[in-house]
Amino acid sequence: MPIIVYPNPTLKGLPVNIKMTSYVDPAYVEITNLVTGERVFTGKLEFSNPLSIDYSVFTKSKGSSFGIYNVKVFNKKSVVNEKLIMR
Repeated sequence: MPIIVYPNPTLKGLPVNIKMTSYVDPAYVEITNLVTGERVFTGKLEFSNPLSIDYSVFTKSKGSSFGIYNVKVFNKKSVVNEKLIMR
């Protein structure tokens, strides 16, 4: 499943965007803080509807919003994990 997570690394205040680069079945997105293990976002991703995740989602994390997050995108056929760096 080809996806793009951008900007990466991202700077304070900027939204994080996730989009599919070719058509596949709809998928689910989970973003987890790699330090605390806390899931900070869940949502649905479709080819025709990219996600834009507001920076405020990351500020609600138990730890600092800065750090490394895992972006997991999955459907019935595949799983993709990307690291996201928040500065």
